[in-house]
Amino acid sequence: MLQKPSYYSRSDLVMGMVGAGHWWTNKQIQLMTRGKFTPRHTPTERVLKRKSDAGLLRTAWYGKTKIYGLASKTKNVNLEDTSKIYHELCSTETMIRFWFSRRDGELVPEHRFRGCGSVPDWGIKYPNKKMICAEFSTADNVKQRLKSKVTKYQSDLREIEEKFDAEGIVVFILDVPRSEVRDFVGRMNGMSAPTAASTPPSSDGDRFPFLPFYFVDYDTLLSVPLGEALRAPIYFANDGKEYPLSK
Repeated sequence: MLQKPSYYSRSDLVMGMVGAGHWWTNKQIQLMTRGKFTPRHTPTERVLKRKSDAGLLRTAWYGKTKIYGLASKTKNVNLEDTSKIYHELCSTETMIRFWFSRRDGELVPEHRFRGCGSVPDWGIKYPNKKMICAEFSTADNVKQRLKSKVTKYQSDLREIEEKFDAEGIVVFILDVPRSEVRDFVGRMNGMSAPTAASTPPSSDGDRFPFLPFYFVDYDTLLSVPLGEALRAPIYFANDGKEYPLSK
């Protein structure tokens, strides 16, 4: 007897997930669509080849790794600008880390933040109307733009919260040594946004911080076991102390 087909085919899952970011490796796609990675997975490979041949996915090489992106989102990307591709691959990796920590949220891709002033790389909105907005910054970005980004989020976060009907925090993930993150937070000490929470953690176990800006270095985030990113006490708050984002 024929089985009733699932609403989402593997093709739907892969294309929908790839649309949440810009560039992806096969490993990243498998983790988000299967929950695990194996060096060879024929169903995923078939989808990637079929969609690439049809012109719906753009492929490129980052070093020795083949990467994939929606053609509609990456058609104007200069493939020789490896710094841009590196940024997007790292952003995808951070998304995976947070998603595995709590999978009942709604992924919010970058384009949905347009019109809010500040545009996070990605977001996750949870059923309890809490929302994480993520900003990944390379070392050059940290030196040139981070301070202005943080300042701008002070005014723009409220607009993001109103658009998505959620209480938001912004996690700045910085590709610099942890000591530099600590020093930056120290220089910015005392900054707070008008949307900072003023109530204790909710009874359902979420511990979204009292202040909405948190900072972590990329290497430390990667060192945390998959599934533990929200609970690891690795995030510098405005007071210079380290906290988890949830219990």
